[in-house]
Amino acid sequence: MGPDFIIKSVTGPTSAMPGQQFIASVTVCNQGAQGDSTDVELYLSSDATITPTTTPGPTTDQPLGRIPTSFLNPGQCQTLSMSAYAWAPSEGAWYLGAAADPSNYRPELIEDNNTLAGTRIGVGNKADFIIKSVTGPASAMPGQQFIASVTVCNQGTQGDSTDVELYLSSDATITPTTTPGPTTDQPLGRMPTSVLNAGQCQTLSMSTGAWAPSEGAWYLGAAADPSNYRPELIEDNNTLAGTRIGVGSKADFIIKSVTGPASATPGQQFIASVTVCNQGTQGDSTDVELYLSSDSTITPTTTPGPTTDQPLGRIPTSFLSPGQCQTLSMSTSAWAPSEGAWYLGAAADPSNYRPELIEDNNTLAGTRMGVGNKADFIIKSVTGPASATPGQQFIASVTVCNQGTQGDSTDVELYLSSDATITPTTTPGPTTDQPLGRMPTSFLNPGQCQTLSMSTSAWAPSEGAWYLGAAADPSNYRPELIEDNNTLAGTRIGVGNKADFIIKSVTGPASATPGQQFIASVTVCNQGTQGDSTDVELYLSSDATITPTTTPGPTTDQPLGRMPTSYLSPGQCQTLSMSTSAWAPSEGAWYLGAAADPSNYRPELIEDNNTLAGSRIGVGSKADFIIQSMSGPASAIPGQQFIASVTVCNQGTQGDSTDVELYFSSDATITPTTTPGPTTDQPLGRTSTSYLNPGQCQTLSMSAYAWVPSSGNWYLGAAADPSNYRLELIEDNNTLAGNLMSVKP
Repeated sequence: MGPDFIIKSVTGPTSAMPGQQFIASVTVCNQGAQGDSTDVELYLSSDATITPTTTPGPTTDQPLGRIPTSFLNPGQCQTLSMSAYAWAPSEGAWYLGAAADPSNYRPELIEDNNTLAGTRIGVGNKADFIIKSVTGPASAMPGQQFIASVTVCNQGTQGDSTDVELYLSSDATITPTTTPGPTTDQPLGRMPTSVLNAGQCQTLSMSTGAWAPSEGAWYLGAAADPSNYRPELIEDNNTLAGTRIGVGSKADFIIKSVTGPASATPGQQFIASVTVCNQGTQGDSTDVELYLSSDSTITPTTTPGPTTDQPLGRIPTSFLSPGQCQTLSMSTSAWAPSEGAWYLGAAADPSNYRPELIEDNNTLAGTRMGVGNKADFIIKSVTGPASATPGQQFIASVTVCNQGTQGDSTDVELYLSSDATITPTTTPGPTTDQPLGRMPTSFLNPGQCQTLSMSTSAWAPSEGAWYLGAAADPSNYRPELIEDNNTLAGTRIGVGNKADFIIKSVTGPASATPGQQFIASVTVCNQGTQGDSTDVELYLSSDATITPTTTPGPTTDQPLGRMPTSYLSPGQCQTLSMSTSAWAPSEGAWYLGAAADPSNYRPELIEDNNTLAGSRIGVGSKADFIIQSMSGPASAIPGQQFIASVTVCNQGTQGDSTDVELYFSSDATITPTTTPGPTTDQPLGRTSTSYLNPGQCQTLSMSAYAWVPSSGNWYLGAAADPSNYRLELIEDNNTLAGNLMSVKP
């Protein structure tokens, strides 16, 4: 009998200047059989082995301070925020690690599992360039011109610029041509970045040709500072392999989705829906086979080696042009070797008859099915208040469903959890989850749900943010078709006596010229348990994640000014009108966002919910076309002529005209035929607008014929500038799906 302390995780900033103060987050757990407390010590280590200073023998590990834990019961964890200074023997890359019971004072069940090396931190006064993402088309003909998007960030402590080189690589390891030793990586050209300040990112659009030594699958990757000219804090983190691209003149079939019922009795007939796409450069047809699999890897029966996957039948596709998709309805029976949980999956070209650009991307495991004669309980939703004082009574709403094939009842237990994984107290192993009580359901028939109102009190081990979650059958008393789908983490609740500020909405104009003055409207709310005031800062961001400038790590976000709120009582909101100017690093689409308490001055119940990306704004001197509305008849017979009404608007800063194309789409996403990648959308014809000044709209009457690949319900949609000929402030807001049309004989 005894405790057993482990370090579960260690995280900190990506870089720090020598002696700079920073915060590290260390999670320690007691996985032993008895409760106890311990000390935790933080280290900087030159390697991934953390050696406490009390360990006999030499060590290069640098202690940064220690802190005691609370008393931890068996299975309980605690996350410590440890303030330290970046004192390292030399500049460069250091592992940030920790040790529980570093002086070996506590007798433990296992004595040699107390340390962990976590994230690396660059200590010094240099830049540190990383490639954050690399994306490109799914396929290209040999030598075909294409655009790759590469995002490079400087996560160091000093500003600098660098070069970025693009590659095609036969594997997921990108090796610059200047690296000693052999490499098969094919350079595609390089491009310089701007000067990137510490924490700043830049997305480069790199135009290149698909030159590869041979046809097939290639990783599209990139390297920052490929010639190793720049001195950096960390020298071995400059490369990234991104998406794969098929280079050559062949088809490339993928399974895009597989769906079916949640459960079926053995041998029961059911319909599966399988969408297959050709993302290659040549058209072809193929076969699709359906499977039940015990795991998420679908292995066709023709693949060498053992497999437990159960074939359920196959069906041919139509001829699919490059970029075209087809959704197949496959009728089959639920024959499985045993009762339980099975993945419903599919394979394109299961017998490997078709030569393809990429041969190992033909399978997909979709939804899971319970096969057998049992119930299957899931938690569908868990909601509660945004905050509560310690011990305060509140009502949680929990919806539980039986998606099995037999009726039954069960118990539901409510929890507060420090993370998004709900672990019932009866589950072996450590858990920080706090049970709040349980309640029985009524008898639930297959497919039936029940919403329970559970009254409980906010008892948490510490103040802060907690997930409100639930588990069905927490003691595992009921035999079910699927045993590991009984839990759900729902909304978060702040427990304690503090404010909690959130940004509820951010709106502004659709476009602005560079430097133009405009008004943004920001609504901030206090959803905590105590009143307070705060500051609100406005940003332009290249993505939907708003990162205040005081946040460690790279960011492309551009601050536009800040403004204080009034004193806000719990539950009170205030809408601020913030006057600012449209200063952006480059023309294009920017998210208008905001952060409450951007400098993290206010102690809050939940510290990571202060930001919101609101509406997008196009900054620059261009047009920006959108489809504002469209409508057509409710039905038509195949081939019948009909009239659609399409209203197109220019919400940019310059006047222009454009083309508008009409489509039938199987879903609510309209994909022009000129867009790279697969699409099931059917073009119906196009027309041109008049010249539209900024803010001007035009309603077009478009005549078309109801030609569809198959009879059924189709979305009637439209796209402005479908061939992407016009340069616009925002390039991805040109489409709209309108009403559903029934096209049947």
